[in-house]
Amino acid sequence: MKHAWPVAMIAVVLAFAPTSCSAQLLRFTYHLTSHNDVQLASVYGRGQVLLRLRAAGGGDVARRAQDICERLTQAALAGAKPQDVSVIRRGRSAQVKVGSVTVVTADDETARLANTTPAALARSWARNLAAAFAEPYLAVSVGGELRVPVGERRGLSWGGTVSGPVAAVSSDPSLLSCAVQPGQRKVWVQGRAPGSAYVNLTVGSASCRIPVAVKYWAAHMPRQVTCKMSGRNVPQEIEEQAVLNAVLAHTKSRPGAVIQVRRLGRSGEQWSAVLVAQGKGYLPVKQEVAVKTEWAAAPQRPIATTIISNAPETAAGPGLLLREPLPSGRGVRLLWHHRNGSTRPLRLVCRIANPTTQPARVHLFAAHAGPGSDEIYVGHVAVRQFWIQWDAGWGYVADIPPASAWNFYQQEFLPQQVLSGIAQLLVLSAEGLVVETMIEEAAVMPQFMEAVSGDMAARHDLFSFPAAKLLELHHTCGSAWTFHHIGKAPSRNEHDVELAGDYGVLQDIRIELTNPRSQPAAVELAVQASGGAARAIFKVEGLTKESGLLRPNEEWVLERVTVPAGRSRTVRVLTIPQAGSNYPLTLIVRTIN
Repeated sequence: MKHAWPVAMIAVVLAFAPTSCSAQLLRFTYHLTSHNDVQLASVYGRGQVLLRLRAAGGGDVARRAQDICERLTQAALAGAKPQDVSVIRRGRSAQVKVGSVTVVTADDETARLANTTPAALARSWARNLAAAFAEPYLAVSVGGELRVPVGERRGLSWGGTVSGPVAAVSSDPSLLSCAVQPGQRKVWVQGRAPGSAYVNLTVGSASCRIPVAVKYWAAHMPRQVTCKMSGRNVPQEIEEQAVLNAVLAHTKSRPGAVIQVRRLGRSGEQWSAVLVAQGKGYLPVKQEVAVKTEWAAAPQRPIATTIISNAPETAAGPGLLLREPLPSGRGVRLLWHHRNGSTRPLRLVCRIANPTTQPARVHLFAAHAGPGSDEIYVGHVAVRQFWIQWDAGWGYVADIPPASAWNFYQQEFLPQQVLSGIAQLLVLSAEGLVVETMIEEAAVMPQFMEAVSGDMAARHDLFSFPAAKLLELHHTCGSAWTFHHIGKAPSRNEHDVELAGDYGVLQDIRIELTNPRSQPAAVELAVQASGGAARAIFKVEGLTKESGLLRPNEEWVLERVTVPAGRSRTVRVLTIPQAGSNYPLTLIVRTIN
């Protein structure tokens, strides 16, 4: 059974309410405190405490207090009166209602902490709420500061029991304008420029000043974008990079705003990302962006240049390591290999910067390894991953907005750890792009798309080398062994800088085998670690051959081939000298019968 105490029971309290006929602004707020592990939320109206909520052990009284303020505000907007307040018993609890809406419930725990009973506590709350709704009063839908985006409008509702002519005036028309909606209890506030001002609202004998902050959104985000990938059965890591680029490239953030990726996931073929943008002086934004994926064959363009990021190999702290131009329409292979020489965690970042005023598109893939302490193995794994991606054609098209940089690789590493990687970049549109590698403090929040200055002319221009060496070897079956020392003769660039070891430069070796004899000849291709400990990967006639760790002067047989009697045969061998290993490696061609 439920019991109700009519408001007549609390008429004595109303007799002491202010008798002034001037209307007052009725606004509900709350304040949080704590004492001896008891959380206390005090709800205020007309400058008085209307009720207090208590919870022990970290109970969420803040959420309850906020809900109560929202319900009371809605009741005030609808013109609630003292007689609309009632108390309803429900079992051991007691509810305080305004009209048909339950505003707050007094339960055993709340009453115990207040040293009373639920019924007594609810009656005291009801008396205070009835006093708060004493007529006349004005209520507004905004509890504090109204935030309005620049170029947009927001509605401000008013209500209560006051009546009379309505006027709304902006304290600074250059920042905001306001207009009363005819026939409705609403004022529209239009943001014109960032800043702070007031809406002075008058209804009959009541008036109030509502603070308004006009701000830009921290960013504007799309609802849906499309990303383009190459190859099939693309690994998730590459798909995530493509999706992230597509989302961020079409997100326009304000200067100084920070964008965080809160969630990146896939459901079937559909990807989505939840982004949050915020910054000082801006309105925060949170939005889910749907991503449609498209596949196409990787662009077939020649790789013209190898760019090496290895100077210094050991990084002592944050700073720019490399900045080189990216030619349009020609492919570039970037190899990086660095050790953390500091005493703290650092982050290595590789990025494509577009300092121009035009959008750019770049097809890329990045194979990487580490962090690890064994630099030979880390460099080897990076090359292994490169060949896997090369064969599969995996990659994606990255969009890079004007005055922006796409951080396509970033990885933290601890002191003395090594990072290594190879990326292949092809500028599809735009001129004036650069590729950079840099070291950041690990404590700095990582960014994927960053703003860059238009002045990036101070390039090193020292670490670009030819992308490949085309070599021809000849071996006559039955004659002396044939040798070629890979990485012994370094490549040189136009600044006469040597690339010791030819690291990152594709070695394209055509071996012509001639058998003048009357019997088929068996020929062995072997590799010897001539410069020290090393690992290596070769492609022999398209098949991948991967060595283990080769000790100094140790040999490894690549392949055995047969050359028919009186015939010739050409065998194509590809390899990329890999960072961390010691070169030269000696390629040996010998007849074994």
